[in-house]
Amino acid sequence: MKEYGKNIQRLVDHVTAIEDRDKRTQSAYTVVEIIKQLNPTWKQENDQKLWDDIYIMSNFKLDVDAPFPIPEKELLGKKNLSQSDIRRVKSSSNTTEETLRSSLNKPSK
Repeated sequence: MKEYGKNIQRLVDHVTAIEDRDKRTQSAYTVVEIIKQLNPTWKQENDQKLWDDIYIMSNFKLDVDAPFPIPEKELLGKKNLSQSDIRRVKSSSNTTEETLRSSLNKPSK
């Protein structure tokens, strides 16, 4: 999704690949918080929209204990992007990449 950039897409891909469900769930919550930190004006955004977008970015493969159910593809009305389309989205800044890298390298609590 263009509004999130390739680094968030990479994070979602990484989270989707985590085998342990509890760690995957915790990581998904972290991605939502990172999105809010990177986009301060979106803090007022409905959390359900952010979770829906994470499911869309994972092509509905993300299996976590989220606060909202997986949205139905038919009800979204959004184009399901292919992985090649998603990877073509350009990052808005190098700062975003640095922030994400530092967030990924922090030990889990």
